[in-house]
Amino acid sequence: MPKTPGLKSFPGEVMHSHDYRHPQHFQGKTVLVLGSGASGMDISLDMSNFAEQVYLCHNKPRIESRLPANVQQHQGINNIDGRHVTLTDGQVLAPDCLLLCTGYEFDFPFLTPKCNVHIHDERITPLYKHIVHTQFPTLSFIGITKIICPFQQFNVQLKFALSVLDGSMALPSRAEMDADTERDYQQRLSEGLPHRYAHYMGKKQWDYSDQIASMAGCKPISKAVRTLFDSIHATRVKNLMEYKKINYSLADYGDGQEADRKFM
Repeated sequence: MPKTPGLKSFPGEVMHSHDYRHPQHFQGKTVLVLGSGASGMDISLDMSNFAEQVYLCHNKPRIESRLPANVQQHQGINNIDGRHVTLTDGQVLAPDCLLLCTGYEFDFPFLTPKCNVHIHDERITPLYKHIVHTQFPTLSFIGITKIICPFQQFNVQLKFALSVLDGSMALPSRAEMDADTERDYQQRLSEGLPHRYAHYMGKKQWDYSDQIASMAGCKPISKAVRTLFDSIHATRVKNLMEYKKINYSLADYGDGQEADRKFM
C-alpha cells in the first residue's frame, strides 16, 4: 500500500489489485487506478466495459497504445483530502473508488531470523545470481527477478539451484558470490535504476538466463521463445487493446529443433 498523504481520509472504496476479482464490481462508478504496470493497464481495460470512467494515474511515460474512450491517463497522486484527489500536476479528481496497482512487497514469515534473509525496499540479500543464499547455499529463491518471461526463466533458475544441491556445479566462495552480487547491484545504480530495481531484468533477462544456464550446464531458453516474447511485448506496447487477439504459430525453436506449437 502506498504511503500517500491523506489516503485514510478517502471515503470511498480503496482496493489493492491483489483483491481485484470482477469488473462488474465497479459498474457505473468512477475509478482511479494508480499504477500503469501490467496489473494497472490490464485492470483498467477489464473494468472499462463496466465503470463509468477510469482514471489511469501514473508517473511513467504515457502509454503509447490507444485506450478505451472512458480510460484517461493522468499524473500520479500527490495527496488526498477526503473525496478530492490532487495529482502531481495540480489537477483534482473526485473518484468513487481507488484501485491501487502499486505492486507487492517480499515477505518470508516462514523463515526464522537465523536464515539471515534481509529485505530492504524490494531488494533481497544475500542472493547470488538472484537465487542462492550466499551464507546458506542450500537455500534458494526461485522467481525473485522481475519483468521477465516468467516460467521459462523460473525453469532455468530451478535447474541452477538443483545443480548446486546435487554438486554438479561448484559455487564460488561466499566472498566471491557477495562481491558478484554487489557488482550487479552497483551496475544497476550506475544505469540510473532505483534501489528497488535490484532484481529487475527487462532486456537483461536473456543474458542473465544464458549465464545461469551455462553455469548449471542446462539448455538455455530457446531463440524462438525469446523472439515470441519480444514480439508480443513490442505489439502490446503499441496495441494494448488488441494484442491478445493475435495468434502465433511457432515453426521451429531457432536452435535446430522443430516445433509445431501454436500460441493463441
